[in-house]
Amino acid sequence: MTIRVFDPFRESLEKGVNLIEASAGTGKTYTIAMLILRFVVERGLTIEQLLVVTFTRAATEELRVRIRSRLREALNLALNLQVDDEPSKSDLQPWLMQLDIPAEEIIRRLRTAILDIDRSSIFTIHGLCQRLLSEFPLDGRQQFEQELIADTSAMMQNIMDDLWRREFYQRSQDEVALLRWRYRTPEALYGSLQGIDWRQKIYPEAEGIQPVLEVLMATTAKLQKQWLSVRDDLHTRISTMVAEGHFIKAYADGFELSWRELDQFCSGQGSEVPKLSVLQMLSLELLQSPKGLKKNRYEQAEEIHFRLLDSFIEQLEQLQLQLRLSALAWLSCEYEVRMERASLLSFDSLIERMGTLLEGEQSESLKRLIQDKYAVALIDEFQDTDQTQWSIFFKLFGGGQHFLYLIGDPKQAIYKFRGADIFTYFAAQSEAHHLYTLENNWRSTPHLVDSVNTLFSGHENPFRFEQLQFHPVTAARRIEDGHIIDSGEVVPPMALWQLPQSEQKNGFWSATKADSHIRSAVIAEIVKLLEADATASLVEGA
Repeated sequence: MTIRVFDPFRESLEKGVNLIEASAGTGKTYTIAMLILRFVVERGLTIEQLLVVTFTRAATEELRVRIRSRLREALNLALNLQVDDEPSKSDLQPWLMQLDIPAEEIIRRLRTAILDIDRSSIFTIHGLCQRLLSEFPLDGRQQFEQELIADTSAMMQNIMDDLWRREFYQRSQDEVALLRWRYRTPEALYGSLQGIDWRQKIYPEAEGIQPVLEVLMATTAKLQKQWLSVRDDLHTRISTMVAEGHFIKAYADGFELSWRELDQFCSGQGSEVPKLSVLQMLSLELLQSPKGLKKNRYEQAEEIHFRLLDSFIEQLEQLQLQLRLSALAWLSCEYEVRMERASLLSFDSLIERMGTLLEGEQSESLKRLIQDKYAVALIDEFQDTDQTQWSIFFKLFGGGQHFLYLIGDPKQAIYKFRGADIFTYFAAQSEAHHLYTLENNWRSTPHLVDSVNTLFSGHENPFRFEQLQFHPVTAARRIEDGHIIDSGEVVPPMALWQLPQSEQKNGFWSATKADSHIRSAVIAEIVKLLEADATASLVEGA
């Protein structure tokens, strides 16, 4: 489907799914406010029929202010035009003058909208779901009185504490030591699950803790039984390798302490499982010997022992995985039950519950009530929408009978750490009836816009996805609107820095050291500009 430039003043208002790709600085909020104004004036819709969804409370307040301001500006222009038709610098005047609607009707619609602006439906996605579930409790089959809580971590930690008591308290000391090898407290185990959506299908499927633990206990017994036959010779050989510099300094300095911990465990004198990550490397070193050479009895014993050690480590890792899978299954089972028992509702639960209700057999009456309430839905920052949220929007307003506008910057959705889901954006893109883009950047100066266009236009597929193309934008500002001057010269708006080759053997920088060098370079550049009395001419409103 061809993507077209979206003109907020002249583009026809189309029913169905309208996807507007809006890069940073191209006027997303301006476009939304203009669309609201046009639906009020051109279509005669009331404010209550227009739904706007964004993703922060601050954004909802900003949108409310901008929409109110736009409505008032249009009303003042309409009143002035009715009196003397004087020209105005407002960008709304050409739009108002070409409308084939009586001036009295335009004024009436605008006045009504301004009076009703405090009743406008401008929500976060969580606020929308809460409003709908409370407004239609019978159709949604919801409890009438539920407390909405923002932080469910205490509830989650209580559930994890109960799992810990169930899985640990009745076991032997040796079994508990193996279970606690990586996650030594309930808090650490819960922390390992952060960022995992435990409501989704999890792979691999859980096998259960007990079968893996029984195999690991048997392997531990074999390991401890064989230890005395290899301990002394093994210590001598590894000590020699440490002295000859075969290992990194951090391991070499802590070798004797690590050895004592290992010796205590493998001798059965201590139940605490030592850290074995370094021994994985050791086992590879000691097993490497020329093929065809006969090994003495000590080397044969060491090889058997290290193969056994490898099995032990693998089974220990598997036990930690099964512990986490069991924790996820326990959370999934207990969370909703306990929240409902306490008449509590989380923000995530609001969305999940709304999504579930729209999939159920009795969903048609609920959908019909919501669809009758709203004629238009505008979704701001759509790139931050996940699959469940998009499913809600599409089921309610994507059938072609409503005006559904999705406004966002898909380039921001490639950063998974923001919680965005680029594939949800692609799914919406495939369902869109109309594709648009905003082409004017109102925030940056022409030099910076040209630099960005050059940087990304030089690659056939800069974002790696065929569905995500780079569309150059045009600077709406002038060069004089914003730049930095150093020693009488305009500083280039974009500079590419590259670190020199690292002094490390492989020539690469570690993330920590690279971060430190980059930070120092940025600070040095700022200090240089300040000491040179550089001046900045900033774009108004940037």
